[in-house]
Amino acid sequence: MIKKITLIASLFTAFISHAQSTDAAPYCSGDFSGGEFMDVEKYISKVELNTLSNESGDTQFALPHYVYYDNIEATKLQKEETYELKITHDDGVSIHGIAAWIDFNGDEIFEESEKIEQSIFPSGMNPLIYSFTIPANAKLGKTRMRVRIYEDDAYSFSFPTGEDPIVLPCDYDLGEGEVAFDWGETEDYDVEIIAEDDLAVQEIGSNILSVYPNPVKDVLTIENIEENSLIEIYNSLG
Repeated sequence: MIKKITLIASLFTAFISHAQSTDAAPYCSGDFSGGEFMDVEKYISKVELNTLSNESGDTQFALPHYVYYDNIEATKLQKEETYELKITHDDGVSIHGIAAWIDFNGDEIFEESEKIEQSIFPSGMNPLIYSFTIPANAKLGKTRMRVRIYEDDAYSFSFPTGEDPIVLPCDYDLGEGEVAFDWGETEDYDVEIIAEDDLAVQEIGSNILSVYPNPVKDVLTIENIEENSLIEIYNSLG
């Protein structure tokens, strides 16, 4: 008689979760002051990039309106590949600017040359979609991405007529010392810069099925099984 054993396997992933952080260090502060008299709500409701999709809701993070989502796994971005960053926001008519940066050189500074893109007075443009390419000289490994929305009259209207403000990743200085922007929200995320070879190894390695021991006596262990896989195991008789 031919004996056949059929196993239905489900993948269970164990993990330890922790809350997001409100500390930007070692990067510059992304805080807001909330204004002198009242706090005006300006928020980012969803950020999407490659495998990253974070919906933070239709409200801004608590004052000072900064959050670092270090509890979300870093999405992998390959050198010289082009990606789309999608930013959904509150679409308020008084938004002065939205921008995003990635610290490509890993020096813990969001430089103007590392700005993915910025949008000035973007009401009616929702979601915003920024297309960008990872530089060939980007430093490999985990780094930080920042997404920011702001409103601040003193800063925005300090620029000459007809000249767009430059959206900054941190505080601004109009000659009297650094000052936090009035209203808005800042969200930081981890991303991981990888080489083309790293992606190939990851894709191949993730599909390797491990079955042991061989020969088996009482317990057969099967690892790296995709969810709801059907596995058929035969003995030496067939």
